[in-house]
Amino acid sequence: MQYVYVLRSKKDNKNYVGYTKNLKLRFEQHKKRIGGSYKK
Repeated sequence: MQYVYVLRSKKDNKNYVGYTKNLKLRFEQHKKRIGGSYKK
């Protein structure tokens, strides 16, 4: 199953949209700033 998620940046108050098969792992990666990138 794929999950779609929306996070809000505390730095610039913008939304970040992503998707993953492992939601728990992906949130842990976000906390550690692993694997994310922004596209405008």
